[in-house]
Formats: sequence, structure tokens, C-alpha cells
Amino acid sequence: MPKQPETTVTAVSDVAGERIRELRRRRSQSVDQLAQAAAEAGHPELTRDAIYAIESGRRLEGRRRRTISIDELLAFAEVLGVPARELLPVIRTGTPLDFAGLSDKQRMSLEAEAARAAPAIAREIMRRLTEGPGSEPRAVAEASYRLQEALNALLIGEA
Repeated sequence: MPKQPETTVTAVSDVAGERIRELRRRRSQSVDQLAQAAAEAGHPELTRDAIYAIESGRRLEGRRRRTISIDELLAFAEVLGVPARELLPVIRTGTPLDFAGLSDKQRMSLEAEAARAAPAIAREIMRRLTEGPGSEPRAVAEASYRLQEALNALLIGEA
């Protein structure tokens, strides 16, 4: 198989590995302690060796020897007590309306309308989340955080 060229774009697994290590160190946890916490949280696949390989980003012929799966990313987020997006690179894009062929005036009008409607929509979503059957506090808190972020992004024009 031909050698893959290295890219200047940071791979998602590289960013996730760095952030996992940073969060672990901030908590003064060893790799063994994080593996133990993961096992206790129901994620025995996050062994000491797996964590070390994910954090270190060791390479073989220019490619990362061990990438992180989505399941592992979500498990790390749970064990570290952070939203999964905290472990991912920031991706900035334009609004979806930028690609809809709308004029600037049409886009601005729709964005203003959406910004006016967003608080009422957010209240209704939160009402349904908190009053629905099986509404677990952690799920509600995560949904609330995401909803508030989306609302803030919309109101300041980043959505």
C-alpha cells in the first residue's frame, strides 16, 4: 500500500487525544485512574493501553496508529463529564442559508425572523424535555446546554 501523505489539517483523533489528555491532567488523573473511572462507568474498552494510544497519537508511516471511534469519544465525554463537542475540533461554516441561493436581503430577513422565534421554540422544547416521561436530569441538562448554545449562535449570527 502506498504511503499516505501527511496533511497539515489536524485530524479529529489528534484533537480528541490532546483534549482528553488535557482534561485528564487538569483533574490530576493518571491514565490508570481514567481507565478505572471508565470501567466503573461501564466502558471497560477504555483500557490504560487504549487511552495511552489515543492520547499519544503515535504514528506509523505518517498515519495515526490508533484513531478514536465515535463510541469511544462519547464514552470519554461521559467519563470526563464534558459535552462530546469539547473533545472535537471547532468547525466554522457559514449558515445553511448561505448556500440556499438567497439574496442578502432575503437571508437577513429569514435570520431575523428565526431569531425572533427562537426563544419561544427553545421554551417549548425545554417544556417537553422536562415534562416528558423518562426525562433524566443529565439528558435535560445536556439538551438545555446545546439549546442555549444554538440560541446564542442564532442571536449573534453564527448559526
